[in-house]
Amino acid sequence: MSNIGKILSDRRKELHLTLEEVGNAVGVSKSTVKKWETGYISNMRRDKISALSKILDLNVNIIIDEDDDAPLFDSKELLAAQEQANRDSEQYRQEQTILECFRNVNEEGKAAILKYVKYIASDDEYKKCDTDIKDIKGA
Repeated sequence: MSNIGKILSDRRKELHLTLEEVGNAVGVSKSTVKKWETGYISNMRRDKISALSKILDLNVNIIIDEDDDAPLFDSKELLAAQEQANRDSEQYRQEQTILECFRNVNEEGKAAILKYVKYIASDDEYKKCDTDIKDIKGA
């Protein structure tokens, strides 16, 4: 693993991002991200470098290896960015779990899940905003 690849891999894991999440954000496959991390692919297009630096909140110079003395992180609010990435990543995993469960039940089970979700979403105790369940598409 190259030095840059290790930085990319460590940073992705630090932010609790999957290869797929980084790939989707950058516009490449998860296997391409893995190849960057292992050093199998060392040349990146400029637009991919920019997108990668944003999703990982890394200084672009670190990724292109032009400045060994460049600070590793660009953001002055790194902690806030990390916390947001962690929240987003956790929500994504929760949503994927819900979808997987929904896809693995029969039509009767899907109807029961939808009924329960609509019930929970309409209960003021569980709402986190003023969105009415009727405003949600497909409800």
